[in-house]
Amino acid sequence: MATEIGQPEDLAIAGLFHDIGVYGSRDDISIFDLDILSADEQEQYKQHPRRSLNLLKEKRVTVTQTIADIIEKHHERSNGSGFPAQLLANRIPHEAHLLAYADAFAYLTKSRPGKPVLQPADAHKLIAERLALYGSLNKDRKIFRISRIS
Repeated sequence: MATEIGQPEDLAIAGLFHDIGVYGSRDDISIFDLDILSADEQEQYKQHPRRSLNLLKEKRVTVTQTIADIIEKHHERSNGSGFPAQLLANRIPHEAHLLAYADAFAYLTKSRPGKPVLQPADAHKLIAERLALYGSLNKDRKIFRISRIS
């Protein structure tokens, strides 16, 4: 999918590091499970993109600004409802939306305690419904067209 959009290397590197800020807290949680967290846990989770970048800096792992932007903005939503900065569509790199899709898809199609493993088509449908809810689907039609082919 990334080769169709451009920046495959940057997206691959961002994909490796985007959630390292989650580990050490509730690493079994995803955006799909925020409602089961306390208010404090939700706030901590919402800061994990920035924590991921801070951990990379602490460990002296150098990444390009493009990679940093993808990591920091992979939970932002086009209508401003995302986190950590509630950015609108024009401030979110397309690659961050693609990483968000891949992240959600991987989460929904893996074995999780007390949760069903979704088939790829069902995961894709659920993600599309969520993106439509958050106002992101129009910007990301290309992601959905490409992911149906892959």
